[in-house]
Amino acid sequence: MKRVPDKAPGEAAVIAADLPKPHNLSANRLQSEYIEALHSVALGLMRRRDLDSLLAEITMRAADLLNTPNAFLYIITDDGAAMEMRVGVGFHRSEIGTRRRPGEGFVGQVWQAGKLSAAPRVWEAGPGETDGGPASVAGTVVGVPLGNDRQVIGVLGFNVMVENYIPTSTEKALLQRFAELSFLAVSNMRLYAVLQNELDHRYRAEELLRRQNRHLELLHSFAVKLMTRFELNELLANILDGACGLVETEHGYFYLVAAGGTRLEVKVARGHYREIIGKQVKRGEELSGRIWQSGRMLVTDDYSRESGRNPDPERDLVRAWIGIPLKRGEEVLGVFCLARIASDRAFSDEEIALLRQFAELAALALSNAKLYEALEDELRERKRAETALLDSEASYRTLAENLPGIVYRVFLRESGRVRFFNTMLQTVTGYRPEELAAGGPCPLGEIVLAADKAGVTSAGRAAIDDNRPFEIEYGIIHKDGGSRSVIERARPVCGDDGRPLFVEGVIMDITAQKCAQDELLFMSTRDGLTALYNRTYFEAELDKFQSGDRPVGIIICDIDGLKIINDAMGHHVGDKMLVAAAAVIKDAFRREDVVARIGGDEFAVLMPNATHGAVEAACQRVRAAVAAYNQNQSGVDLSLSIGHALGFPRGENIRDVLREADNGMYREKFHCSQDARSAIIRNAMKLLEKNDFLTGENAARINDLVTGLSSALGLPAGVVAGMRLFAKYHDIGTVGIPDHILRKPGPLTAAERAEIRRHCEIGYRIAQSSSELLPVAEWILKHHEWWNGEGYPVGLRGDQIPRECRILAVVDAYYAMTSDRPYRSAMTHEAAVAELKRCAGTQFDPAVVRVFIRLLAKRRNDDRKKTKESQVDQP
Repeated sequence: MKRVPDKAPGEAAVIAADLPKPHNLSANRLQSEYIEALHSVALGLMRRRDLDSLLAEITMRAADLLNTPNAFLYIITDDGAAMEMRVGVGFHRSEIGTRRRPGEGFVGQVWQAGKLSAAPRVWEAGPGETDGGPASVAGTVVGVPLGNDRQVIGVLGFNVMVENYIPTSTEKALLQRFAELSFLAVSNMRLYAVLQNELDHRYRAEELLRRQNRHLELLHSFAVKLMTRFELNELLANILDGACGLVETEHGYFYLVAAGGTRLEVKVARGHYREIIGKQVKRGEELSGRIWQSGRMLVTDDYSRESGRNPDPERDLVRAWIGIPLKRGEEVLGVFCLARIASDRAFSDEEIALLRQFAELAALALSNAKLYEALEDELRERKRAETALLDSEASYRTLAENLPGIVYRVFLRESGRVRFFNTMLQTVTGYRPEELAAGGPCPLGEIVLAADKAGVTSAGRAAIDDNRPFEIEYGIIHKDGGSRSVIERARPVCGDDGRPLFVEGVIMDITAQKCAQDELLFMSTRDGLTALYNRTYFEAELDKFQSGDRPVGIIICDIDGLKIINDAMGHHVGDKMLVAAAAVIKDAFRREDVVARIGGDEFAVLMPNATHGAVEAACQRVRAAVAAYNQNQSGVDLSLSIGHALGFPRGENIRDVLREADNGMYREKFHCSQDARSAIIRNAMKLLEKNDFLTGENAARINDLVTGLSSALGLPAGVVAGMRLFAKYHDIGTVGIPDHILRKPGPLTAAERAEIRRHCEIGYRIAQSSSELLPVAEWILKHHEWWNGEGYPVGLRGDQIPRECRILAVVDAYYAMTSDRPYRSAMTHEAAVAELKRCAGTQFDPAVVRVFIRLLAKRRNDDRKKTKESQVDQP
């Protein structure tokens, strides 16, 4: 007779008489065949690296074990709320995608019970599938859970066409062994996927860090180059080339405000715009004139649609276009424009931000160049009118007083007497001319830094001897005691006899520029959060060791669980942990060791001239420092995975040594990953206790009420055990909520209430990271849902809310009402019960409220009886 499942009419029929009968085989033969099959299955499952193929392999192998063509496999969904059929063979092919919740149907019952089960099943055959017309056949469905004593992740099922079939003890043992093997294979596959995702995330973060460091290096390089260019046309070409290089385009041009300030003129151009050099536009005319007028950057992703664009038809080739003003204060000095043509991509936000920074550097360089050009023009003019200027000190002073630097003239034939200083002397040095005059024939020499005096004197004498200009940077001591950086440009002027008559020059304060250069240099080599060396510096040092002849030790340290901490407790907590880890690691090494942050949560150390013992001792110092840090702080514990290696650069590739240390770190992380997750849970519980959310008395009281109500509602013992875990950890997400909100004595604002509501999602993410809490993760997420759908975070209503959440909601509300809070005193039992009744049907499940109130009443009666009995027994 043909047998067809009740949910798949029309499925290919199976002849019952042709099916082997596993229960009729001898025990020895059955056990031998199953052991041989398990050996084959173990080899097959452990080779799988793709989840879908692994699940199919499990199902087909399982079907072979029971010698049946009809089998299925349910796997728990990502949110843990249901089981979904992922594989179905025979009768079950059409049921793939079916879902079952705990306790729902045969699969839900096997999931909930967590043990092998068998149940009778009747299959209906369709018309024409049997000789005698429609018929039905009795059989048995067998279900085996995939899991351990903590969790069940799947249910494997078979259809046996034998009525009242009961697996033998041998079959049960072998099926359970196969289920354990399958559970291990699926768990390993999931762990493999998690590790792969973490590696992908790490590689993406490293690529971003490399790109950012490259941009910083480019900015630093351009800053140095621009600050040393004082010839205007050369500087403009460097600015345009630098901007084009930053965003990798060949097309651009530079407008400079022309003399008179009424027009912009193209001074340099590249690529598509080479022919427009010399073009001029008025203020507000075309796009560049509009940028000049507004002083604001303009970006467009479709140049052809931009009003006011250049009407030249050849410009229609342009796709993306950006124009950026170079400003000194509110004054626009020029505008540089870049374009991408045809199918080139648009300018990204990162590129736009980079160009903004570059424009600030370029504006400073252009301002300095124009100033230098003005000074050069003035010096040339003064040389041509030397005699007139010597006869007219008043005219010279008027000019010099308007220059933004110390202008001086030293007469060589008068024992180096300074005949003139402009008023900028006091601005730059803090001294008036008469305060320095007593210092000798060259009073400025008295405030030059001691380390620079010899160099300044030598440069000045050489320039006078060779009758040539000179330029030198040095430091001076300001009157307020601070130091300043200055640049002096001067030249000797000869008299009619051809001998030097005097030296005149200008001294400009470049402290701000030097600070900017130093900051750029620091940013290019240091990590902004921890102040350790960054990846770029580390890579450069690594390459230096390759060419050396000293042994080098490499240590890699990685913070365990940083992503979970960021997700659950906030990035501010993660940043604090990064800073703490940096301090702990740095303090464990020598001054000559290179300590760097090379990734989001990864640190590396180079130990020159090290030995195996020194490297291992350093690792132990780091571990001891971590332990001491954890003992002396009350917040989140720090956990590091550490790997190390020792290399001899002349005999091996230094990158291989780095890779060995990295692999060692990952091996330690893999072995300790569960401990790290458990540590995060312990941290969260420690913070809960600190905030008085989980004192021993509170936990015991809630646990007692939850256990009593769950039992009163008839929940199985396994579910009651889960409820105790749920009651203990349901508010674990509050560790991610700021203390000032949790402890606020008055009413919360709307923003503060929204922040409080986040604790459900935070707790859910923490629970998902722990195998211990994974079974209750969904309950933690939904324990603030309301019966009428007005709760959070999902807005479920009625029976959509898990039963466990409805139970805890009532218990938690009663406990909260009858306990003291920062903003109110505890309510009486009667008032709390009245409130539960009032909210039944809106906030709470009415049926749960009724059972809970009866439970409370019974307990109070029992307590009164015990009190009376104890009073009677007293003498």
